[in-house]
This record gives sequence, structure tokens and C-alpha cells, in this order.
Amino acid sequence: MKHLFLALLLLAGSLPAQVTRTALCDPTDPQMVEQYELVSVTAEVVETPTGKALEVVFGHDSDWPHIKFDAPKAYKQIDWSKHNVLAITVSNATDKVVKANVRVDDSPEADGGTHCRQGSCEVVPGSPVEIRFDLSLKQIEGMRGQPRRRGVDATPGLWIRKQWPEIDLAHMTAFQIFMAKPKEGFTLRIHKVELLGIETGKV
Repeated sequence: MKHLFLALLLLAGSLPAQVTRTALCDPTDPQMVEQYELVSVTAEVVETPTGKALEVVFGHDSDWPHIKFDAPKAYKQIDWSKHNVLAITVSNATDKVVKANVRVDDSPEADGGTHCRQGSCEVVPGSPVEIRFDLSLKQIEGMRGQPRRRGVDATPGLWIRKQWPEIDLAHMTAFQIFMAKPKEGFTLRIHKVELLGIETGKV
């Protein structure tokens, strides 16, 4: 009986995290393209092997070329408090690694240092992958001898988990994808934008 109990505990610990998904906006809707803020960027909806996507071509004639999604024009749901991850499914159709930077704002006054959180990840050429931006407001203790971390399980995806000032998840006014002082142009395709709820508390 003791061995059976231990086996059940091990099985429970290995179960995948439960994930709930809510669509935030549809980047594949061509009528929405004019609602985005484009700086040194062009964007159009294209057909890809996995379906439609918003193809974003980032120029290099600006320090911070970006595509920005502002509420309520680009999306309606500003209350993200029931979610802890912003998931952006992207693909890199070029032959070079693209370093994508993501920023989320909780106020129109966000300036890159206040009222926002940001981070980056590298997107390699190939099939679509989820960029998962950790929105967690709390941290939990790691295992003995390990550092504290945010309270979301590390399920598959390109995680952005940079330490950053707390944000008001009940009032999220914008998010954007940008390049930082690029020396050449880059192309990224956006397939989906979702809010995820992922169970917390496992270490």
C-alpha cells in the first residue's frame, strides 16, 4: 500500500499543467491591420503552410521598429487578471534567427520603464511556436537551494520571464512586438494571440 501511495504521488507530480485559452485578438483578420500602430514596419495577412498569418516586416531605419496593439482598437479585453500568460504564436520564415522583444503596458503613460513589463526571446526558422510572456504577479519559493521564481509551470514554448515591476493586470492597455536597434530588416509572422491560464504553485 505504501508503494502504491508513492507511485500515485509521482504520477500526480508528472501530470501536465492545465491550460485554459482565451483569444485576445485575431491577427489574421485583414480588416484589423489598419488598427495597429506600425513604426518602421509593414504588415499584411498572408497564406502560410499552416493557415493565415499576419506577416510583419521590421525595417531598420528606426531604433525601435514595432507593431503595437492598443485597446480598444486592436482588442477589447483589457482585464487580464484571470490569466497569467500572454501567448503569441509566431513563425520565422527567414533563414536567420529573429530576436523578438515583447512589451505589455497597463497604462497609456507607459514609456518602456514604467507601467510596463518587457522581455525577449529568439525565434529560430521553422514551424510556428508560442512565445509565452509570464504575467505572474507573485513569486513562489523554489526547491531547497534554488532561487525564487514566478509561479507558472514551465510548459513548452519560448518563455519570457524577466523580472520587472508589477503591472495592473485588470487594466492592460497595449502590447507590442519590437526590434531593438536592428542593423538589418527582419520578418516575423503572427498566427494567434491568446491569454492563457496555467496552474501555479508547482516547483
